[in-house]
Amino acid sequence: MLGFLFALTSALLFGVSAVMQKYSMKHMRKFSVKRIINMRFWQLSVLLGLGGMFFYLAAMRLANIAVVQPLASLSIVITSIAGHLIFNEKIDTMWFHIILIVVGVVLLSL
Repeated sequence: MLGFLFALTSALLFGVSAVMQKYSMKHMRKFSVKRIINMRFWQLSVLLGLGGMFFYLAAMRLANIAVVQPLASLSIVITSIAGHLIFNEKIDTMWFHIILIVVGVVLLSL
């Protein structure tokens, strides 16, 4: 059960990290690696991504890969929905695919 929760936590952290990185890039006037590295918001997104990796590795230690890997793929769902809600990105045709991912994860995790 703990491995299951760790896998869900890793998916959430990976998804939030990606959204924060997109947000950082969107608010950058001129791209440069130096600017990215110095942005506090970007640094926090990297830390969240590293936290996601920690939870993912802990989940792999505690649960079967057949449970952990599908749950980790939920980060795609989190990122897609957040992109729609925060950045107003269109996912009209992707709703069906998002539902299929969630249903697949549920079926594989039973």
